[in-house]
Amino acid sequence: MKILIFDYDDVDNPYAGGGQAMQTKHISNILSNKHELTIITGNYPRAKNISLDNINFQRIGIGSFGSVVSILSYWITLPLVGFLISNKYDIVIECFTAPFAVSFLPLTVRKPLIALPTFFNTEKMSAKYKIIPFGIFEKLLINRYKYFAVFTKEIKNKIKGINKQAQVKIIPGGIDNTLIDKIPAKGDYILFLGRIDIFNKGLDILLESIYKIKNESGIKPNLVVAGNGKRKDVDEFLKIVKDLKLKNEVKYVGKVVGKKKINLINQCKFVVYPSSYETFGYTPLETLAAGKLLICFDIRGLRWIPSNLCLKVKRKNPDVLAKALKMSLNKVDLSDRKIRERKEFAKNFSWIDVVNKYERFIKYVLAFE
Repeated sequence: MKILIFDYDDVDNPYAGGGQAMQTKHISNILSNKHELTIITGNYPRAKNISLDNINFQRIGIGSFGSVVSILSYWITLPLVGFLISNKYDIVIECFTAPFAVSFLPLTVRKPLIALPTFFNTEKMSAKYKIIPFGIFEKLLINRYKYFAVFTKEIKNKIKGINKQAQVKIIPGGIDNTLIDKIPAKGDYILFLGRIDIFNKGLDILLESIYKIKNESGIKPNLVVAGNGKRKDVDEFLKIVKDLKLKNEVKYVGKVVGKKKINLINQCKFVVYPSSYETFGYTPLETLAAGKLLICFDIRGLRWIPSNLCLKVKRKNPDVLAKALKMSLNKVDLSDRKIRERKEFAKNFSWIDVVNKYERFIKYVLAFE
């Protein structure tokens, strides 16, 4: 089978490189054992068209003028590339791209198309940028898609509420066994792992919470922040750290991958993930796989996580989050039973099972087209 995947993100893309890229990497690596894949990504500095094993990577758009130009040029070019090359493939898969989510690809692609709403929060992007109503594109184009593979029941319900004729398959994100198999260490630091994005990831709320713990409780919090982001967001994050005089309490280590990331998760006391919205969230899944406590806000995108396996904070404000962090610093449940429960839950998300579900859904779509 020849599979064409459109995914703006890429693990080496300095403008993105998030969970969406990780998902495409894992899925394509497994699928390439039996199928021929071409992955079309956005362009970025030093990006090259390359072939690795049975996977061809091609870049489109303009990558040398920052993230906005890169994303916009990719989104504009996407439907033309789909028209020109999709006929060479058996199936086309499109990962939705922030901030637009949908694209004009279903109008031009000439083979069956499956949409992966790895991003589906245009209303949040409109709130972030204020003047751009990204939801207009969602409302205009979502009905042009017929097949969807989505992370959660919440996303399925949202799509069906807009496009009643859509055929939607729930396929969650995945995890490998590396973290599940490791024995968790008893660390002494709080870990935030994710994209450095003040608006989305709630880093301003997190830093204010750390400030409150430091100045109001006498507890010395130790926060490690790992991840990359746009230069503007990283600078804003570091400025907040400086303004709140948290240089001794907050350590920023940048992007971490591979063994370094695994060790960082495995050796922390617990993970805090104060995101204001999510489509799925790979860091929460990795946290559970490590058997660690996850502290997060009680948002729609994380409802797939049972409340007994994490600590969900009801209100998005520094006072409430600080209270949860302080309580967990004083006493965090690292019992063998709780660790085992988290790891057992994470085992339901193995990449092999996830890819098998994608493969079956692809065959289902091809059978009806």
